[in-house]
Amino acid sequence: MKKLLIMLFLACLGYTHTMAQSIHSVELNDGKHLNNTKFSDNWYFGVNGGGLFAWGNALTKADFLDRFGATGGLQLGKKVSTAGEVRLQALYGYNKGYYIPLKKSYGFNEISLSLDWLPNFTNIFYGYKEDRRCTFSGVLGIGGSDIWGRPYTNRSEYPLLTHKYFLFAKVGLRLDYALKNDKYHLNAELTNSFYPSTFDGAAHLNTPKRTAMAGHANLMVGFTYHFKNSDGSRNFTYSKGLDQSKYDNINDEINRLKAQIDEKKKNPNIQINKINVDVKTLYTTVAFPAKNNTIEFSQKPTMYNIAKNANVHDNDIVYISRKKTTGNVELFKSRAEAVKKELIDNWNVAESKIVIEDNADNIEKDNSNSKNISYVFIND
Repeated sequence: MKKLLIMLFLACLGYTHTMAQSIHSVELNDGKHLNNTKFSDNWYFGVNGGGLFAWGNALTKADFLDRFGATGGLQLGKKVSTAGEVRLQALYGYNKGYYIPLKKSYGFNEISLSLDWLPNFTNIFYGYKEDRRCTFSGVLGIGGSDIWGRPYTNRSEYPLLTHKYFLFAKVGLRLDYALKNDKYHLNAELTNSFYPSTFDGAAHLNTPKRTAMAGHANLMVGFTYHFKNSDGSRNFTYSKGLDQSKYDNINDEINRLKAQIDEKKKNPNIQINKINVDVKTLYTTVAFPAKNNTIEFSQKPTMYNIAKNANVHDNDIVYISRKKTTGNVELFKSRAEAVKKELIDNWNVAESKIVIEDNADNIEKDNSNSKNISYVFIND
């Protein structure tokens, strides 16, 4: 029986792991993938309690209400994937048996510890969502228990139940509801535990007729606290992929300007005009905080100098670029757009004067003596 229980548990665990891999494949196809997690992430601790209903052996002869007992305990678990979680559950229960010779029910103590796998049916069949509050899971577990105690009637006809140890299998269902911010969860579960028929101590009581198995069904409600992860969340989170469509218009504009430059090189319009123009070339840097695209107040003087240099002649130009090309492209482009928007909205620089170029090496040296040129570099 021990081998059968272990094989059943491992088979269910392997099947659910395969389902979990399938879920992540779907998420990747949708352009999303889950952020990496550490071993210390997605842990929770909780309490639960309720009642049990004993079955097996001679309990069919007992009064219905005499087959009920109380149970409660602690649980410690970890979500190993969106498809399920692993849990240790320790329970105390006041269990019930029935003594045929006296036609009386008796009670005895039980302490159990089980290792449970909780496949999340909601995520498996409907996909994982970060904001989902209610989920429905299965419960598959194996564990061991210790029973002991004298029946509560304390009559000498009932022999003392000395400590006996048993292996058991557990199956059931669990409903979980996440409260605000995923910090606290409410849950309810209905499970059934299967034991050898000697579990209720009836072997000591000379019960003449025995069933193949015995056990009890548990109905419990629980409350769990979910610890904070290394990224500040309390659950799995998606990493949003780069939406290249946001930058297509920018790239099109860059390509258009490059094409105009190439065309002018092929067919130059040569005019000789003698013009005395006071032109300037400005080299400056706009600094941003780490991982941020917000222009701080300390950069306002820099923005003023750029605008002043760009608003002298109609053909003045501002190149926005960076010195390194190994950094975060998306972050650079968002910062460059922030600088462009600041110059247009707050400093009256014409949009046609601003060119964003990811690689500074691609900006051709402009030795024109008829316009001001500003080279603006974004920090990495």
